[in-house]
Order: sequence, then C-alpha cells, then structure tokens
Amino acid sequence: MFLSRIFFYFLIILLFSNITFAQDYLNNDFKNDWSAPLTIPVGQNILLWGGSATSLLILTRNETILPFQEYMSEQEPLGELSKYGDLAGQMIPNFSYMFYQWKWGEQVHAHRRIKYMFKVSFFAGMTTFFLKRLINERRPHKGDRNSFPSGHTTTAFAFASAVSIEHKNWRIPAYALASFVGLSRINDNAHYLHDVVMGATIGTAYGFALAENSDSNDQFFAIPNKNGLDLRYVLLF
Repeated sequence: MFLSRIFFYFLIILLFSNITFAQDYLNNDFKNDWSAPLTIPVGQNILLWGGSATSLLILTRNETILPFQEYMSEQEPLGELSKYGDLAGQMIPNFSYMFYQWKWGEQVHAHRRIKYMFKVSFFAGMTTFFLKRLINERRPHKGDRNSFPSGHTTTAFAFASAVSIEHKNWRIPAYALASFVGLSRINDNAHYLHDVVMGATIGTAYGFALAENSDSNDQFFAIPNKNGLDLRYVLLF
C-alpha cells in the first residue's frame, strides 16, 4: 500500500506542476472525467452490473462472502505468489506502462496512451480512496477500516481495461493479472470478495468510460506550406 500512496501523490504533483494547465483543467474537464462512469452509457452499464453483483454478494454474505473468505485465508492457495499480487496492485504496472510509452512507444500513439492511462489510474484510484473513508468498513484481518472497495483491485482493473482497449492482443494477460491481484487480496485476508468485485467494477468503468471521453481531445490539423500541407497532431491535455 505504501508504493500505491507514493504513486498517487506523484500523480497529484504531476497534475498540478503546471498551474495554468491545472486551473484550466479543473475549470473545464476535471468534473467530466471524474464523473464519466456515471454519465457515459458504457460506464453506466459496467457500474450497474458490477454494483448489482456486489449487492447480491452482500445480501448473501453468510452463504457466499464469509465461506469464501474463510477458505482463502486459511488455505492460502496462492502461497508466496500473493506478494506479487500485492505489488502489482500498487500501480506498478500502470506506471511501467506510461514509462514504456514515453520511452519506446509509437510516436503517433504514445502521448495519448500516457494521458489515458494517467487519467484512468488517477480517477479510479481517487474514487476508491474517498469511498474507503466514506464507507469505513473494517478489513477481515481487523487492521483498519479501509476494506471497501479494494484499492489494489481498482488500479489493477483500471490498468487491465486501458490495456485491453489500446492493445487487444494483450487483453487476456492484462485481465488475468488484474484477477490475480484481486484474489491475492482475499488470500492475504486484506479484503472480502465484495470489496474486490466493486474495485474491479470501478477500475473497469473508468477504463471504458474515459476511452469514450478521450477522442475529442486529440486533433489533427492540416497547415498549408510552400510545398503543400503539413499534418500536425495536437494533444489537448
């Protein structure tokens, strides 16, 4: 959890490092991006189905959540592998993806993909951060009251949904990694099943909703010159 907090603070610093940009973004697009899953149909559908699944689990807590929690925490089927799930849920894949795009990504797509992954990770993580403190549910291991929803799972599925949209050939590995992160949190007795399901829902909803929300910000312009036309790509961030 320490690494995810460091990265979350890094995102905030990066966002507000340019005061002019920050003021313009807060005045115009911040609210639209944060509320995208509530206003864009694909996000609404994901929230509806994921929220319904979460509610069903809560209503059948004694028959579903508690027996599964007891089995996973006692048997620990992931064993030592769960520590890698913990790390993968601390935004390391998200950050690695942005770094890769910055360093080696295709020039025509890299900036847009960095912006997209940045927004998905930031808004999904921030939403979960506030929900944890609002709902105040105690973890299975009784350590604190930040159980619902799972932050690790949220950021893992934010990563997976963004990758699945940008790189369809990597869809299965990305969702497999995200699912492994969610199971590792139950395996370590840090979250209940419904925490993980809701975290997956939030991360996926932001991934798909912000993909729908991003196209209008990327524009091509044709600029006349003495030899004809220059095509310029402008990323409005």
